[in-house]
Amino acid sequence: MVRRKRKADAIVELCSDEIVEETGIVDGEPTGGDLVRAFSFVTTDTDTLLKNDINTSDMNEVKEDDIKVSPEIADNRKLKTIRNDKTPAVDDEPLDLQRNYKIRKSTARMLNEIKAAHPNVNVYMNTIVDAALRHYHNYIFNENGEFH
Repeated sequence: MVRRKRKADAIVELCSDEIVEETGIVDGEPTGGDLVRAFSFVTTDTDTLLKNDINTSDMNEVKEDDIKVSPEIADNRKLKTIRNDKTPAVDDEPLDLQRNYKIRKSTARMLNEIKAAHPNVNVYMNTIVDAALRHYHNYIFNENGEFH
């Protein structure tokens, strides 16, 4: 079966004869009603224009000698050498193993408090967990601590 193409619907065009809702913004001179307030972007007062031209020449001009340029401009491409997902090495030992553990909400809250109190604002959570496990390992095996 062959599909027959339908005739395109008649395009309804707006015409100046139709009633158009007025938004209150009139382009050009207002045609009717009482004018409450009018404004214009064009200044017709030539004296005001001349005053503005004179005032602009009195302004302080910035000279190239006054601009201080630092010879050490930071190159953002070289500032960050570590990817976002890679934790930097601790004691020259890379953190290359990935394990997943489930923890309680209260433990996660404690980890976040430790991270917030850490002197390094950009510390990785992996670094904090690594230091905590090493501290606990040292406590158990070297200081004869007890398991809880």
